[in-house]
Amino acid sequence: MPIPDRALRPGTRLTATYKKKVYSAEVLAAQGGAIRFRLANGREFTSPSAAGKAVMAGTACNGWRFWSIAKIGAPTDTTRATTRADSAPQASPSPNGTTPTTAAKRAPTPAKAAKR
Repeated sequence: MPIPDRALRPGTRLTATYKKKVYSAEVLAAQGGAIRFRLANGREFTSPSAAGKAVMAGTACNGWRFWSIAKIGAPTDTTRATTRADSAPQASPSPNGTTPTTAAKRAPTPAKAAKR
């Protein structure tokens, strides 16, 4: 979700997912009331777009859309983002040792059963 309000306070944590990896940044107070954006690796930038560009290996981006305000307990750079495949429920095997999917693949279709 893009950042809805551009008046970010120092200490705000930002997060973004790029190529299935989660990145984080922190908003810092700078001289003259300006703000800076510090990535987890310590690099600082004057705009969210510049910080996003650094994450994306030089590809320009709209940082206000790239970053989201982090939720408490959200994964950080050191935590791998969960994919849909990781969170999909696993089918439990039936008593004969097959899963419902494999059992359905082995069952003959009505057309094949009629030919026998």
